[in-house]
Amino acid sequence: MTVVDLKVPKRARRGLPLEQATDAAKFYNRVVRDIVADLGGRRELTRIEGELIGAFAGGATVLRYLNRQVALGEIAEVNLSDFSTISSTLLRIGCRLGLSRRQLDVTQSLAQIQAEHNAHNADNDCEGADG
Repeated sequence: MTVVDLKVPKRARRGLPLEQATDAAKFYNRVVRDIVADLGGRRELTRIEGELIGAFAGGATVLRYLNRQVALGEIAEVNLSDFSTISSTLLRIGCRLGLSRRQLDVTQSLAQIQAEHNAHNADNDCEGADG
């Protein structure tokens, strides 16, 4: 398997945390953030979904930088087996997570509606008490 060269820039050596310093880390974090948002937010995810998102983001990061190296001519040969393995792994994880956005349920329950109604009535009763 071809090793992707993810050089740490100088700004990482100045004390900036690694997860914020490299382009690869920024890309990884952006992929995770976007997928979590597409799936309805962190509170809507199971632990397994969270781990799958991390695996997907890691594979997407490796694949992106492998493509970048090929486009820039930094590597002469690409092991197509490795390339296809990463691609098919991303496809399998994507299918497991779902390929469409989940709508966030903002519908209130009957108890919530009743509590708001009672609170509103209580506020109105106080206004008319002064006379």
